[in-house]
Amino acid sequence: MTHHRTSSTLPGCCSGQVSPTGQVWDVSGLFVAGNGVIPTPTACNPTLTGVALAVAGARHIAESINSTSTEK
Repeated sequence: MTHHRTSSTLPGCCSGQVSPTGQVWDVSGLFVAGNGVIPTPTACNPTLTGVALAVAGARHIAESINSTSTEK
């Protein structure tokens, strides 16, 4: 039996620690990715879900960097 930590940095607009894209509300440019942002425990191994969240967060960061660099 294994134990997978989830829900340690919940996303949410009012009570969560991170935005839906994984950015920490109080620290600009700081992102959290992985199993910590899964809102509720899953019934099975959450590894692929954590990887998918990390990839989505990385894409968001890359897009924001690209949009910032093209504005200059």
